[in-house]
Amino acid sequence: MANPQPDEFTRISNELFEAIILSNFKKRQLNIILLVIRLSYGCGHKYAILRQADFQLIGIDKSDIKKELNLLVESGVLSISLTGERITLNKDYERWSIPRAQPGGQDKFKQLLARNLMVKTTTETVGETPANANPEVGKIPTPTGIPVGKIPTNQLVKHQPDGWQNTNSVVGKTPTPKTLQANGDNCSDYTERNIKETLKKSKEKQTCMYDTYFEKFWTVYPRKVEKQRAYRCWKIRIREGLAEGLTMEGLVRDLVDAAKHYAYECQKNGTQQRYIKLAATFLGPDKPYMDWINAPAANAASNNQSNTQLNKKKELIRSLYKS
Repeated sequence: MANPQPDEFTRISNELFEAIILSNFKKRQLNIILLVIRLSYGCGHKYAILRQADFQLIGIDKSDIKKELNLLVESGVLSISLTGERITLNKDYERWSIPRAQPGGQDKFKQLLARNLMVKTTTETVGETPANANPEVGKIPTPTGIPVGKIPTNQLVKHQPDGWQNTNSVVGKTPTPKTLQANGDNCSDYTERNIKETLKKSKEKQTCMYDTYFEKFWTVYPRKVEKQRAYRCWKIRIREGLAEGLTMEGLVRDLVDAAKHYAYECQKNGTQQRYIKLAATFLGPDKPYMDWINAPAANAASNNQSNTQLNKKKELIRSLYKS
């Protein structure tokens, strides 16, 4: 019979663990994250050393693992080294672009957590022993013999040093939840406040469907039309770059620089909005953004230099011809 002992365990913060629970991960993605946690934090490291064939251990085929890893990297959940073997879980869960499993789930989880942390009284009266039970069970081994679930208020004061005085009147009192009146103004205010918070969280969820890297690009791009279509093209370009061995930081930097340079050129030439490329076209399969990664000034200087060299060659040919 299995009998796990607490001497070996995986240390992970409750805050990060709750973020994983409340995120809408698919079964494969959750298995990948749990494997990374076990082989990183569980082994005393910040990263796990994994190859694609290793994921067959959790039931993911080689043909599927690359796609799932790319999705988790694009979502900001995992980061993979250039060698492709070191996989790290991003602890900054606020940068994950994975939607929550349910709107308002964090508040509901806090209520659930408070319910489970609450210590229930096992006996109604001090000293009362349940039938067919050991009278010593459920008692804290202290000189006062305080039963489990009872809050030691007066007894606690007696164990303090002489001259100590408790000036906080709240200490030792059990917090009782405020009961709302069924037909009172407080109930209507509470309901209205809940509705506003729910609508606000729903709006925040809709605005968080794009990752922070794309938002940087979208902020500087000169024509903000068809954002969802542009985001789909963005993810394809990022996926292609990562498959070619490029880093996420380098890809984002090039795409944002290209958008800045294109916006500058459009502003300089006074290009009308209808003639500015859509962001989806700019990031499309023809990759027009490649022409704008370098600054227009550098391109112009390069063109001027080549024109100067061409003119010198023409003058040399003319002088030879005349002579």
